[in-house]
Amino acid sequence: MALNCLIFIPVGAFLSLALPRLRWWHVGAAGFGLSLAVEVAQWTLLPGRSPEVVDLVANTLGAALGAVIVAVIRGWSLRRSRSSSDRHQSTQHK
Repeated sequence: MALNCLIFIPVGAFLSLALPRLRWWHVGAAGFGLSLAVEVAQWTLLPGRSPEVVDLVANTLGAALGAVIVAVIRGWSLRRSRSSSDRHQSTQHK
């Protein structure tokens, strides 16, 4: 389960970076759809392979987690740049 989650973290991060207007839950929903497509493809194309709900949940969680990581880094970066800008402006007024 952990590996399935880890595999989809980059998927969620990529979607968040490629489509920055999407919220983390939108990316999670896209991860769910992609995971569902993968599970159905495995079930129909690979004999003896059965879809697993646990895989679907883990993949969805991984995609959402990737989006959350990107959102946290963006927020941290934005706060840091604002703080730097504020310090720069206060030194110019002295």
